[in-house]
Amino acid sequence: MGKDRAAESMLDAFCLANKITTPKLAEAAEVSRQHITRVRFARTDVRIRIARKIALGASRIVGRKVTVAELFDLVFDYSARGA
Repeated sequence: MGKDRAAESMLDAFCLANKITTPKLAEAAEVSRQHITRVRFARTDVRIRIARKIALGASRIVGRKVTVAELFDLVFDYSARGA
């Protein structure tokens, strides 16, 4: 992957902006590199428990509180039944 590429997700954009590598984030978040890669490049959905671990790991790396909303799109766009 080139250094000057478009971000594929909010997490990827955060990592690019803060120069965070996937292995570094995986270690800080205590999540496997493979799973971080799938989440970072939007190849899988993420569970809240894992999103919280990733946000905590990102916080450890950048030295400030990073919220889940800063890393993931939390807007749900769906229509209610019967509407």
